[in-house]
Amino acid sequence: MARIWCSPFPAYDAHAQGVSPKMNDRKGFTLVEMVVVIMVASVILASTVRSFGDVGDRRAVVAAQATFEGMHARARAQAIEKGTIVELHVDGSEDLVWLQTASEQLEILDFNEVYGIDLQGYPTDDVKLCMSPRGFAETTCNSFPSLGAAFFVAGDEILWAAFLPLGQLVYPDSI
Repeated sequence: MARIWCSPFPAYDAHAQGVSPKMNDRKGFTLVEMVVVIMVASVILASTVRSFGDVGDRRAVVAAQATFEGMHARARAQAIEKGTIVELHVDGSEDLVWLQTASEQLEILDFNEVYGIDLQGYPTDDVKLCMSPRGFAETTCNSFPSLGAAFFVAGDEILWAAFLPLGQLVYPDSI
């Protein structure tokens, strides 16, 4: 019976016999290959996150503008329903918008907390629009003479809505 001898170092034995081990027989990745893959993946991820951030800013200002439009409509509806003046306040220094009557606060919303945007008022940071029970603004109560506005800012995205002295809500393309 013939004995078969196997070396514990087959690559060494193959090299000793003049046969070089094949590079294709190796398993795994080298450190250089892993570093290159991680660098490429990080560049792709960084550009993706940046583009998604821009989309998020755009959605935030659009949602904030729509919410402001809804609060403006509620101010008018509450004034008609309650038969009293309802004030719509824009506080740009605190990023707040709220509705109130002479005796109660009806609604308050922190635009920075909810949407992550900076709210700015015009002509000053504190703007007040007073809706009368007849459905239009009470000009003697408004804090602006001809035009009030709210600006919604997130990153490079800016939208705004303006209200005229009689309470109409208008947007930049309609002025």
